[in-house]
Amino acid sequence: MNTAMKIRHNNQIMRYKRIICLAFLLCLMMTSCSYDKKETGKTSGLETSQKQKDKTTIEESAKAPVIEKQPDSIKVVLGEPAHFSIGVAKSDSLKFQWQEYNKKESGWTDIEGANEDCYIIIKTKQGMNGSQYRCIVSNSAGKDISDEAVLTVIKDKT
Repeated sequence: MNTAMKIRHNNQIMRYKRIICLAFLLCLMMTSCSYDKKETGKTSGLETSQKQKDKTTIEESAKAPVIEKQPDSIKVVLGEPAHFSIGVAKSDSLKFQWQEYNKKESGWTDIEGANEDCYIIIKTKQGMNGSQYRCIVSNSAGKDISDEAVLTVIKDKT
């Protein structure tokens, strides 16, 4: 490869990297997803014991979660991303699980890895048209289940 081709190739790679970064930033700006960083590192037995006492106190005083903002049904163009989110009253140790209604089994199934207050489908497909989604929010004190939200996939914006 000659020098001019190498430069052109490197410019294309940099352009693609910028597009990916911009798409990721746009996705972050459009969502209310929380990205928690897990704490790592070693603690002494005394610190661990105190953390266990604190955790027990929190669990005893925890209140069942309450979904305050239900997910909205949305309409998206085929191939575009779809975003569902919920709003939950502050509570301790919340766990989220998004589900999709399985028409074949006539029941709800968990979506693997969908464990945040929002769920994003990166690229919608025609077969997703009419799919229903909901979220279960739970903690040690109980759970709340959101309303269903319907995904409508259209071929174009017209």
